[in-house]
Parts: sequence; structure tokens; C-alpha cells
Amino acid sequence: MSNNLRKLEKVFLKISDNYRHVILVSLIILIPSVYLLVYRTGGAKYVYAHLMYIPIVLAGLALGNPVGAFTGLVCGIFLGPLMPLDTHTGEPQMALNWIIRLIVFIFIGFLSGFFTTVIRNFFKQFSQYLSTNPETNIENTNYITNNPLPSKPNQTYLIVTILIYNHEKIVGLVGTDVYNQFLRTFHAAVKNQLKDSVCYFVQAESNKLWLVMELNDFDQDMDNLLGVLAQPLNSATYPFYVDYSLGCTTVQGSDKLKHFSVYSQADEAALLAKISGARYEVYNLEKMQKETDFNLLGEFQKALKEHQTHLVYQPEIDLKTNKPFCFEALIRWEHPDYGLIMPNRFIPLIEQTNLIHDLTDWVFTQVIEKILEFRDHDIDIIMSVNISSKNLANPNFFKSVISKLREAAIDPSQIILEITESHFMVNPKENINVLNNFVKTGMRIAIDDFGTGYSSLSLLGQLPVKIIKIDRSFIRDIDLDATTYHIVSAIIDIAHKLGCKVVAEGIETKNIHDIAKILKADYTQGFYYSKPIHRDKVIEWYKNQVGEK
Repeated sequence: MSNNLRKLEKVFLKISDNYRHVILVSLIILIPSVYLLVYRTGGAKYVYAHLMYIPIVLAGLALGNPVGAFTGLVCGIFLGPLMPLDTHTGEPQMALNWIIRLIVFIFIGFLSGFFTTVIRNFFKQFSQYLSTNPETNIENTNYITNNPLPSKPNQTYLIVTILIYNHEKIVGLVGTDVYNQFLRTFHAAVKNQLKDSVCYFVQAESNKLWLVMELNDFDQDMDNLLGVLAQPLNSATYPFYVDYSLGCTTVQGSDKLKHFSVYSQADEAALLAKISGARYEVYNLEKMQKETDFNLLGEFQKALKEHQTHLVYQPEIDLKTNKPFCFEALIRWEHPDYGLIMPNRFIPLIEQTNLIHDLTDWVFTQVIEKILEFRDHDIDIIMSVNISSKNLANPNFFKSVISKLREAAIDPSQIILEITESHFMVNPKENINVLNNFVKTGMRIAIDDFGTGYSSLSLLGQLPVKIIKIDRSFIRDIDLDATTYHIVSAIIDIAHKLGCKVVAEGIETKNIHDIAKILKADYTQGFYYSKPIHRDKVIEWYKNQVGEK
């Protein structure tokens, strides 16, 4: 509903503001035209006289009630003493007749203008409501979208994110109302002291503000801003300490100020400033990436201990029974500053260090707990766990895993170890020996993302592999490209002849599901069946699926 009102507002204001001069010219032409039409069609006694309401209402709607009333007066005179009742006989109108009409015309013009004012005020208040934070009365991000751009398209602008990163402690100490009052005072103080250089200063979130200024000299502008932030507030003494971190970026051209991606750059720099302890950080993509990677590695062990990480479980479906065959355990990291971090963002970093051992140990602990939880519901389930070449190179890895399983009384056959081609090929002979030890316990080995690494089909005969997972990059195009179709068909056929089962990854549509079934894949995995399921909901999902099937 708000979007429709916003569209209506834009149309209304465009007509009433941008086309006023056009409407004024139209009135100058329209009023005499209606007068001539009424005169030539026989005079005021005929119905054509009612056409004069058009310019009166139009004047009131577009130009306001004074102009509407005046237009009504002019039209009333044109159709009053200046217009005969009957132009053929020359009979004049009765004075009372045209005087009443004139009064009605004036009233209609005034009324239409009055309603225009009411509507305009409504839209103004509505726009202000949408563009303002209701708790602080500070402009929000809608203000940037809905207000006109600065009239300097070639100007360079400085965008600064001001992040108050101890706001939760402040709210807990003094309450939301006092914190919001602080924000109002702070916002007003910054705008007042920086004055004309400020283009926008909006509240993006409860603890984040975006400041947009015209850039003159970067170092001087940032020093000025830091100086303002260092000054005590004049209005009140707040019994708390406020921690700021600043991130900034620059853009060339006012048109880019409507693109929220540039504000995200300043946000990233502010987060980095918070972590590094710098007064402020300037956005630089390469630097941000390196600094963020370094910080993620430094915080990972803490993340494991403080339960920032958790597992989700994506099912693999048996195409013969249409029931879940196993669940692949996948890690997620809910970082307090960066938000949800997906594994493809941090796992490659972890794998370059010995932190991979901590990660894998944590995953096995979580998987074992989940298997035991399934067992409490009388369900024996198979879990698939991703491992790295560094894990296999660790002399204690095999003993550690088997020891955990025996302690929990879990049969190793309930575990599938997944390793990618590229990881396997780091030390293939050593890896084969370690994997053979796992196979002897009843555990199965799967090659993950098959087709993207360095191995060949001929190598499969030397590996203790029982499951091949064909990479999603092949599967997603299988219904569009005949070559891909034949490659997948050949992989499945050879894998079966070598005694391996095949998992088709990345199934997202029924059509691809049907093709995988035609090509005789054994198992499938993908969003068509389910996205990765939260740890707290996976048992319920399993019961529903088995019950439905």
C-alpha cells in the first residue's frame, strides 16, 4: 500500500509542481474557448455552460484555492453579465441567476484548491513519516531515495559510516529513550557544526549513521569530523561512554549517491576500524579482503568456543526409494560483526592453517551429537563429513575419529568421509593408506565435486572410493547442453562398472531430477529437495519426509 501511495504522490506532485506554467497557459486559452463555445451554441441557457467547471477545478487543483477562487470569479463574469441568456434573441440573464452561478464558481474554485492543499499536506506528512526513524525523528535511508540529488553532478563526495559499537551496553545501562535522545542531540550537533558541507546525514540502523559531505580536502575533512565527534554535547551530560568507529569511501558524481553499494563500502571500512582500533579506515577492496581474512583467522577459535558456528544438514535423496539416504554436515558462522559467513568464504582460509584440525574435530563432535539425537528418536542415520588433505596428513586423525565414534557407540558405517579431488591429489599415496584404514572400519569414502579437480576416471580404480559426487557445474547444464549430458552419462556408467555409487549435486528443478533418474544416478542432492536444514529442525524434516513417502 505504501508503494502505491508513493507512486500516487509522485504523479500528483509532478502535475501540480512541474506543470503549473503549462496549466496556467491552458487556462488562458481554455476560458475564452469555453466562452466562445457557449456563445456560439446559443447562450447561457444551454448545457454547454457547465464546461466552465473544467478550468475552475483545474485552476484550484493545480494552483491552489486563491487562484481557484479568482478563476471562478473570472469565469462567473464571462458567463454572467458578458453572456446573454439567448444569443439569438439577445435576451439577457436575470441578475440573480448569474450572481448565484458566480458564487458557486468561486466556491468550487476555492474548494478544489482547499482539497489540493489537504492532499499536498497529507503526502508531505506521509513522505516525512516514511523517510524518518519513528523513534529518533532522524532521517532514515528512504530519505536518500526520495529526495532530489545535490545539484553538482561533477562533485566528489565523502561518505562516512559512523558506527556506535557499544550501543547495546548503553541501552542496557540507561534505556532506549535516553539513547534515542542522545542520537537526536548528536545528529543535530554534527549537522550544525559541519553546516553547508553536509548533503545527507541519515540513521541507517539503531547504531549506524551515514554522513555524506562534499569533499574538499580528504585529510582536512576527516580531521574536522573527528574534531566534532570529540567535542562534548552541549544539551545534556550522558552518563555513559560512546565508542565510535568510522569508515569512509568517496564517489565521483552525485548520481552515485543513490546506489546503496557505496554505503556498504563505508560500512565494511567502519567494521575494520572497530577491529583494528584505528581512528578510521578508508575503503580499499584489496586491503579490506586481506584485513578481513586476517581477522577471521584470528577469531575462528573463539568462534568455535563461543558457539558462533553451527551445523546445517543437507539431505541426499535415494532415487529408488525417494527417501533421505544421508545428511551432509555443513558449517555456518554467525559472526557478531560480519553477520552470516558462508563456508566458501572462510573454509579456504582455515585449510591453509592448522586451524583445520580444530574445525574438523568440532564438526565430528557436533555430528556425533546429532547422530545420538536421531537415535533417541529411533532413527539410524548416515552423516557425511567433509575433510581436508591436512586432516589426512595428521598422524592422529584416524585414531581421534575412531576413538570418538567408539566412545559414543556409533558404528563407523554411519559416517561417510567426503574429500575433494584437489585435496586428494596433494599426497595421493599417503592419502590412500589413511583412507584404507577408515574403509576397514566400515566407513565409506566419497569424492566430492568430481570433475573439477585433477584426477581422471582411470584413477578411480586405485582409490578406496565407494561414492562419487558429480559437481553441480555439470548437473545444472545437463538439460541445456548435449555434451554435458553425455559426459555425465559416461561418468555414471563407468562409476557403476567400478562398483561406485553416484550422487548428482545441485538438483534444482524437476526436469534435472528426471534426467538424473534417467541416467541412473543413485542419489541426488540440491535445493529441489531441500536447502540445508537448521540443526534444530532436521529431525522434524526427516520424519515428515519419511512419513510423506
